[in-house]
Amino acid sequence: MTPSFNSVLVLGGGVAGMAAAKTLGDRDVTVHLVETADRLGGHAASWACMATDVCRHCGACLAQDMAHQTALHPKISVHLNTTLDTLEKTGQGFDICLTSGETIPAAGIILATGFSPFDPVPSLLPGLHFNEHDRIITTAQLNQMLKAGTLTDFLGNTPAPKIAFIQCVGSRNRQLQRDFCSQVCCKISLRHTQTAASPAGCRHHPVSHGPADHWQGNKVPGS
Repeated sequence: MTPSFNSVLVLGGGVAGMAAAKTLGDRDVTVHLVETADRLGGHAASWACMATDVCRHCGACLAQDMAHQTALHPKISVHLNTTLDTLEKTGQGFDICLTSGETIPAAGIILATGFSPFDPVPSLLPGLHFNEHDRIITTAQLNQMLKAGTLTDFLGNTPAPKIAFIQCVGSRNRQLQRDFCSQVCCKISLRHTQTAASPAGCRHHPVSHGPADHWQGNKVPGS
């Protein structure tokens, strides 16, 4: 990368994309951060705060702080509601045209385009009966209820309601070619348990299944 072509394009304005952009910007590299949504932060920015009496370092506040720092960084140009339109390789790097109509020269491109939450549809995991019962939800759905404060309404007037968290849904499953640990299920379920128990007085029962069992479970259903 030469001083006359000291520019990098980062695709994705989530935590990974912002971290990459800030690291480069702090080293005097001009960064164009492109995000398809109307805000920075990705999935982490929409996550409910897991704090009860003290901060749980869950990342919800971290994403907001990073978005603020990124927007104010003098070496980072943020392009929201924007995607990559065309890309042409040049001798120095790339000529990039964004859907906003702006053309950007860049010496390199970093892909930080995030992920999609696992969808436990019955065709993949019939044993879960997901979408067949309105009380079987995903971790992502539970998160939105906690953030919106609607979990109590969802549980209704049931005295001392109980919630079961079923782990390793979408992971540790050889049939789905996902024989690995997602490394988020346990931590998220424990934090959701602590948060949900505070206002609702719920009792919780974590359930796990290993790769050999292949009980196709879900975490409330978890991740």
